Amino acid sequence: MTDWPQFIRAAMKEKKVTQRRLEDASGVCRSTLKRFLRGDTAMRVDQLEQVLKAMGYSLECQMTGDPSPLLRRPKKLNASPMRPRKLIRAAGAERF
Repeated sequence: MTDWPQFIRAAMKEKKVTQRRLEDASGVCRSTLKRFLRGDTAMRVDQLEQVLKAMGYSLECQMTGDPSPLLRRPKKLNASPMRPRKLIRAAGAERF
């Protein structure tokens, strides 16, 4: 897991970018940037993408392994049981 505030602060320092310039370039409000970089609040994914794009980075998803076993569908144990009406017909009896 990436520590996004730390990553963005390091990139800002490396590229000598101020919060005001990052606000202008990304369109994300400076107060939001400030709170996010301090760790006071989270940033929406679309905002994070805008900030990263302005800094020359992108947010990508990659498959890192097998999905959690909890996401797999449970196996069916048996076929669905027959309803009583079908059982009566199968046995050849008439319903009263």
